[in-house]
Amino acid sequence: MQVGQEQAEKILFIFSIALIMYAQSSADTSSCGEKFSTRMDQDVFSKHRLRSRVIESQPISRPLECYVKCMKNCRCLSYNVCNRGKLCELNSEKKDNNISLFEASDECDYHQYELSK
Repeated sequence: MQVGQEQAEKILFIFSIALIMYAQSSADTSSCGEKFSTRMDQDVFSKHRLRSRVIESQPISRPLECYVKCMKNCRCLSYNVCNRGKLCELNSEKKDNNISLFEASDECDYHQYELSK
């Protein structure tokens, strides 16, 4: 059975919504036991990255996975999505704390978010 372009787009859209809902539900309680809520991609800086503060680096299938990984890690305050959305780098700091480590990068996009209790 072949799926038409329009049907494929609808399936992808529904899957994306389900993945976002999963990310939000997974992020409701951090591994530190604190309750908080966030807005995904509150601050995104395309073609930039925070260097030298990476606490974890893992391959990913899609950028949303990096958001979920960061939300589940108590030490993660920001993250870089690199290699066309295939590599996740969790950072222990935000660019505001170390602006000298914030640099232009053709391979990465920098993301940070604010926690609100």
